[in-house]
Amino acid sequence: MGVNLISVAGMTQVNGEYLFGQQPGTMSSNDSPKFTALPTSDTYIRNFNGGYVMLVQDLGKLPLSAVLKYDWYNPNTKVSGNEIGQNGTSKADLSKNTIGFGILWHATKVIRLQAYYEINTNETSQNISDYNKDSKDNVFTLRLQYKF
Repeated sequence: MGVNLISVAGMTQVNGEYLFGQQPGTMSSNDSPKFTALPTSDTYIRNFNGGYVMLVQDLGKLPLSAVLKYDWYNPNTKVSGNEIGQNGTSKADLSKNTIGFGILWHATKVIRLQAYYEINTNETSQNISDYNKDSKDNVFTLRLQYKF
């Protein structure tokens, strides 16, 4: 879903998406199994939800755009907090949230520079070592793009 608005402040773009359903995985991963032969481990079916909302605001007539984004992914909506790590659940069942913000510089029609910072948080559980507190995994990205 997306909406574009033009005002004195410049172009405003709002995009979002919401996903839900069931996802197969293994006990330690919520990635879809990629078996070329019969599986050697159990397959777990988890109910999940996730999505994102993103705002991109051009800054008037300047060749700059501000970006703000929030996204989340809950790989198992049936458990949370200290329930995770018990009854066949693992770190693969922990939810994740990200708030990102940055600036885009449209240097020319074919060159764009982006500086972007993501604040990542993960669900915690006293029953999973290394996940009894939020992981230190924030990310800064500096990206140069060239269109040809």
